[in-house]
Amino acid sequence: MANEMTGSLREQLSRRIEKAHELLERCRNLDKAVEGLSKLERKIVAELKFLQSLVCDSGSLRSAQVKSTNLAFLEAVLLSAEQEKDVIAVFKPFCFLGFDSEELIVVVDVIADGGYCWIKVTARNASALHLTWQGEGDFGEKDILHQIKMLQNASNQHPWNFIPPQVMLFCYNGVTESLAKALSNCGINIKGTILADPGKELLSSDDCETFAQDRPHSKQCNCVNLDITTMIALVSSLTNGGCGYFFKEAVLTEQAKQERENPVAPKLKTFLQGKKLFACKSAVKDFKNILKTVGGAKEQERARVLLDTITIVDDNPSVRSSGLQLTASIKERSKVIFGTGDSMKAITTTANNAFMRAASNQGVEFSVFIHDPRALTESKEPYGKLVDELQL
Repeated sequence: MANEMTGSLREQLSRRIEKAHELLERCRNLDKAVEGLSKLERKIVAELKFLQSLVCDSGSLRSAQVKSTNLAFLEAVLLSAEQEKDVIAVFKPFCFLGFDSEELIVVVDVIADGGYCWIKVTARNASALHLTWQGEGDFGEKDILHQIKMLQNASNQHPWNFIPPQVMLFCYNGVTESLAKALSNCGINIKGTILADPGKELLSSDDCETFAQDRPHSKQCNCVNLDITTMIALVSSLTNGGCGYFFKEAVLTEQAKQERENPVAPKLKTFLQGKKLFACKSAVKDFKNILKTVGGAKEQERARVLLDTITIVDDNPSVRSSGLQLTASIKERSKVIFGTGDSMKAITTTANNAFMRAASNQGVEFSVFIHDPRALTESKEPYGKLVDELQL
């Protein structure tokens, strides 16, 4: 009998090792741009190493060891990252103030919809979730409703482009009908299978049903604050058909190559479409000065057309932008431009990555749409060489 049990455990262990290898491969196939993906991969690798260590422990393999793996939760997180739209992060931590003003940390399992949706993943079985919710869990164990309310509190303190992310619960192994209703009453979207409460039949159907609420479309910020770098990119000859040059300046040649391979204008125009465009007076003044100095005739004409579509507003930097300490990457002009967008609750479009990193290091995160930089190059074209000529 003992040998039969050991054999059964060995089979379970083997299946779990195969599953870990499968999850690792799927994880490595995800978009590398997803923040925190390396955390998910490390967690899967750690589980795989633990399971492999049990293979060598032939004499004392116990059922609890084989079942203690966290693979089900990691598979649930991976599945959510695979299925949801526009996933940007997994296992991302956020600090927030709790209900008693205590500083706390939550970890969001999956951030989707480009940042507008926070997903809590649970792989616990539906009965365990239900009993803990009813106060019958282990001592000190927080039920899923409490955890979700903490996430809601944190999301309200961490708006994405000035809008608090929606909170969703993915129940990998289902959720009871009563708990699902309680969660829905708190404004939580649920994805999973609805199961009967322990000891009861399902009220709405004789069978289990798959349940995935349609999330209301996230309201998105419709106001955009244009940085100088964005206005330059929009009118540059590079982004308007003049990227087929080798210039004397290496940086311009590199930008031309990048534009041929990865055009900036289509992405910018898609993002700006249908939105209200603003720029502060300081940004417009410096933009015009740059145009007068190095802009070509066509670039200056495109600039006139662009400025006709923009509402120019007074400089009005927010308190938190004004508090930034000046550094090599944080100039007064940038504080004014980004701060005005912050005051207006507008997304600032920019190629100024250095400012964003420096501000983040000082604890200030701005809502931005970042694009690659493009310089004004029309006046440099007579001194450049066409790519096609050099390839002949």
